[in-house]
Amino acid sequence: MATVNIVGNIKTQDAATWAADATVYTDQQILITSDVQYAGTDQNKFKIADGVGTWSTLDYMADTATLTKEGVVELATQAEVDTGTDANRVVTPSTLAGSTLAGDVATNNAKVTNATHTGEVTGSGVLTVDKTTISNKTLVAAAAGDHVLISDATDSDNLKKVNVSDFLGGGGQTYTLIWQGNSLNPADSTRYWLATSQNTVPSSGTNGNKRNCIPVTASEFSMNIGLATNGSTEPVTWVLRNHTQATEANFAPTHALTASSQANAWSGTVTLACTSGDFIEVILSTPAWSSNPTGLRINAVLTFLAD
Repeated sequence: MATVNIVGNIKTQDAATWAADATVYTDQQILITSDVQYAGTDQNKFKIADGVGTWSTLDYMADTATLTKEGVVELATQAEVDTGTDANRVVTPSTLAGSTLAGDVATNNAKVTNATHTGEVTGSGVLTVDKTTISNKTLVAAAAGDHVLISDATDSDNLKKVNVSDFLGGGGQTYTLIWQGNSLNPADSTRYWLATSQNTVPSSGTNGNKRNCIPVTASEFSMNIGLATNGSTEPVTWVLRNHTQATEANFAPTHALTASSQANAWSGTVTLACTSGDFIEVILSTPAWSSNPTGLRINAVLTFLAD
């Protein structure tokens, strides 16, 4: 077995001497600085000769690694991984798998409950909204445009918002106004004002007997229509007009007629700002008919609450 003379392959000089040394040392010689150590250690810095380059062109063996520099690292022990404060040693898959952190993650993943919540939301599994969610809030007077949350029985009890005026306006009193029209043969693309008196044929102009005075301030209206006609299945549009303020809005949805002499029941809603004392009108707006209906007899009932 060959014997390697390690001592004979080692050359030591101080840093200044090495800096001035232009010798090309044979391959595998170890060149050591006698007065410069690796950072944070008592290990003198050294280079491995390659038989080609001088001291200045050779690379030091790696220094200690940092966040911005490659280098030599030490593996962290299990205790160092668990403590989690060492910034210089590295974690291995083995020490990570056996660490306190891994155990905490496994425990958390296996949880079926949360921390117990208190306050406006309570519980640790199924969470419950506490009554203080409402009782802790500032008390204010309801106003038009405010909303409340309801469970909609017509839609699988899904939560919906509704206008607070549906419940509180006018002390809960419902107001009703009535318009009528008799024996109307409507033309294409025309607006007809219903009358406030019986046995009146609707006309395409407005006058005093087409208006009702609204007794309260209101903005949300609903209307029910009973209508008998012959000869058309086309839709018409109902319009609510504030004569005093010269504003108007269409009811939704449109009213699809049926080709029958029986009553065409329909209901719709509209939002239109009206102040107590304003005069309002109900208008039938016709399309360009494919087949004009005849003999329309109309009864319109408008209901609303005060804002």
